[in-house]
Amino acid sequence: MKRKENNNLVSINYSNGTAFYYTSMNRAACKLGVATASVKWAVEHGNVLTDVEGKVFTIGIVDGSEIPYKLINN
Repeated sequence: MKRKENNNLVSINYSNGTAFYYTSMNRAACKLGVATASVKWAVEHGNVLTDVEGKVFTIGIVDGSEIPYKLINN
């Protein structure tokens, strides 16, 4: 069995405490309805963003080994 070396996940953290975890920037971009390059830029710059419903969130990279599998939204 192949061992995964990179356990990083893309984390979308809303200001109300809700968090979503995705295995790739492409999946996170689909959830947000933006381009993958926009998600990559937000991860690199750590900006606070607002979605179309007015909810404030941040995007970042977290260590996936600390997140239970049932919380990963793939």
